[in-house]
Amino acid sequence: MKQPVPVFLLLTIALPAIGLAQEAVYTPMTADQRWNDYISGSLLSPSVAFRSLASAAISHVSKDPVQWDQSSRGYFERVGSHWARFAVQGGIHSGLAAALGHDTSYFRAPEKSGWQRTRHALRRTFVTQNREGHTVFDVSQMAGLYGAPMASSLWTPNRHGAFKEGVRAGTFGIGMQAGSNLFKEFGPDIKRAILGK
Repeated sequence: MKQPVPVFLLLTIALPAIGLAQEAVYTPMTADQRWNDYISGSLLSPSVAFRSLASAAISHVSKDPVQWDQSSRGYFERVGSHWARFAVQGGIHSGLAAALGHDTSYFRAPEKSGWQRTRHALRRTFVTQNREGHTVFDVSQMAGLYGAPMASSLWTPNRHGAFKEGVRAGTFGIGMQAGSNLFKEFGPDIKRAILGK
């Protein structure tokens, strides 16, 4: 069976054509901001807890992995596995981004039209800013999205093998990251419309 080409490899070819420009005003992340971003985005936040519980519920219903039974113990083994995977993903992303001088935060574009904002959110799935404020391919995010599922094969009974699991889950993770970016972009506006503030 032919292996699919990971999306991030295709984008490394396509992104230069999009025009990687310099953003207007940019201040690089500080070490404290990086640390706080890692803690809140990958370890200790309601969002990480929700993602772990929801991902484990999907895995539990689909009996993945089958070696973990359908009891409450099996569910919480899956919760722990997903939580650890998010921590590894964040560690790879944050550590590599710090070494490369890349930003791990999301920047909204509320002044643009709805379509431009959607394009911005989807594009930010694959690009970030370097120390100089130039837009660059987000190598660290892709490494985290594909590397964490491969690493999780160390503690998870895996029927796919580390590489296949990394490609499968990493490509799914790109879609999830795009959805997360759309929520970050439009979530505050939706909240304001609902609450009237």
